[in-house]
Amino acid sequence: ILRLYMNLAEKFLSQRGAANLLLGICSDFPEVEPRMITFDVTEEEVVEPSEHMASNLARLRAKGFGIALDNFAACISGEVLARLPLTEIKLNPSLVMGSAQKKGSQNVLQTCLKQVQDLKVVIVAEGVERGEDWDFVASAGCDLAQGHLIAKPMEPAAFQAWAKKQTPATQAAVLAIGR
Repeated sequence: ILRLYMNLAEKFLSQRGAANLLLGICSDFPEVEPRMITFDVTEEEVVEPSEHMASNLARLRAKGFGIALDNFAACISGEVLARLPLTEIKLNPSLVMGSAQKKGSQNVLQTCLKQVQDLKVVIVAEGVERGEDWDFVASAGCDLAQGHLIAKPMEPAAFQAWAKKQTPATQAAVLAIGR
């Protein structure tokens, strides 16, 4: 299943009715199921979520959309994390890049993982650029990885060609590094 990730800004999410607007747009594409879309919000934007933001996120999650916390670096309290209707947490690339060789990065990454492991969310390591980092984040407990090691940013036509070349085995390897 191909998933679409969309960044949502705090200013938009803090508006009354933002979820309804997104639901209306998505209803124009009935072939795209809510489980195929994950909305990303950055850690900085949800440190103190407004009432409207919390309501909009909860409504989107209740309709089956994924909600990912992007750029997570343990700057947000466990109490706030537990209140958010998250399906994924994406670790900040600064925690991941070079983590296999930097003891300090390993300690911070492992601390972040301990903070979120009880939330029962998918943990994504962003910024995986080397095989050693892939191995480290997999052994540390990350569920998914993204980064230049897997694929560099590409134009839509190049992505279509790349995606067609992926076999179920390589897709499973890319998507399930920690399982």
